[in-house]
Amino acid sequence: MRLRSLSALLCLLAAPALAEGEPALRWRAPDAAGDAAWRALLAANPDLAAEVRAARFAPAQGLRQISVDLNGDGRPEVLLHMSLRGWCGSAGCSVFVLTRGPDGAWREICTTNAERDRPIRLHAAGDAGWRSFDATARVRFLRAADGAIACEEEALRRRP
Repeated sequence: MRLRSLSALLCLLAAPALAEGEPALRWRAPDAAGDAAWRALLAANPDLAAEVRAARFAPAQGLRQISVDLNGDGRPEVLLHMSLRGWCGSAGCSVFVLTRGPDGAWREICTTNAERDRPIRLHAAGDAGWRSFDATARVRFLRAADGAIACEEEALRRRP
């Protein structure tokens, strides 16, 4: 029992320092929007689609999603967490952030990383009109001069 308690304490100490009160969002199985975003991501990224096919990737087992409105338009963006060899490392696995354009089509905004067993922490304040979130790093959104949205990552402080 002491070993389990010590392990839990060590995990907490190694976790990123996050502000209290920030909503924690957990990964879940993809719904219809997640499936549509996944298909759009593969259609727009032929190299990823080929790698997924070659690995016989099963979305039912290796794909998780979080749906949340990041830009305040009333429609949720989709964060897709893909557990696929070669796309996971010490910072977790790849997470694709997708939004719907005015035409309703899904498009990728950026890619970051997250650990599947840790929630995403959402921030109330937004950058460029978008809410930032903490995964393995803090993900902030930037608006380019042409109006396009991109993201940047900032390392999170670790608890001492």
